[in-house]
Amino acid sequence: MTCAAGEYATITGSTTATEGCTQCARGFYSGGGTVSTCTAMTCAAGEYATILAATTATEGCTITQCGKYSPSTTTQIGGLDINCPPGMIGTIDGSTHDEDGCVLVAVGEYSPGGTTCTASPMKCAKGKYAAKVGSVDDQDGCNSCGYGYWSSGGNNLKCKFMQCNIIQTPTKLNAINSTDGCEYVYNFGYLLIVIMTLIVLGLM
Repeated sequence: MTCAAGEYATITGSTTATEGCTQCARGFYSGGGTVSTCTAMTCAAGEYATILAATTATEGCTITQCGKYSPSTTTQIGGLDINCPPGMIGTIDGSTHDEDGCVLVAVGEYSPGGTTCTASPMKCAKGKYAAKVGSVDDQDGCNSCGYGYWSSGGNNLKCKFMQCNIIQTPTKLNAINSTDGCEYVYNFGYLLIVIMTLIVLGLM
């Protein structure tokens, strides 16, 4: 028999030169002729086999996409899933092992890990802000705003200054808007400070 390159002989007693010639499966190759089996391909690390009837050990080898990896001299057809730890995402094509190219997500983002290559925005509650690198879920690393600060939540990276008027004072943590928790405080010491401030400002 004289099977074409990329094929192998599957029967005996053929009546023609090509009867019984069959294409090699993906991940295998053949130089043709009288061979009765295909040989495993040897794609480089970070690559995988993509075509039927390959004629050489590397024909059709393609770089794995982000989210997949391929070890050295593999016959993997689609690449294996990467397995980034929680708080990390895949960042590169052509990964060679299950954590190759995994990096921590930035502050304000989170990732459950695994095969994901895109981080998701944090969803901190109102009155809180995102403060952690490598968050593993949408609440991980959400910190409370202190007295005098507020936040609308989400993926905000810091709290904002309250906008209480001059004779009010902020009285609560986790304020959700610029005046949340602003209250009038009537005591001699505080009123004295207000009066002195007004004098300095020339308002009295």
